[in-house]
Amino acid sequence: MGTILLSALVAHTAWHWMLERGAALRQYEFEWPTIDAAFAVSAMRALMLVLIVVGAAWGLYALYRRLLRGSRAESGPATSDRVEMTP
Repeated sequence: MGTILLSALVAHTAWHWMLERGAALRQYEFEWPTIDAAFAVSAMRALMLVLIVVGAAWGLYALYRRLLRGSRAESGPATSDRVEMTP
């Protein structure tokens, strides 16, 4: 019973906090960005940064897989030398 009451109190406080933050946010004026050459340059720079980060992550992942595959090859095969034949 105490858990339910505590949860209700926390939810009520969070609701009022959210309403206060929403009222503060409504005081600001937001506008769409102007589509011009400066915006295009900024967008291209952002896309280049994203491509560099994705390429670096992809390269590190490939390096990790290659190193992991190399460490498995050094440990040797896990199968026995005996070959079983089924009729």
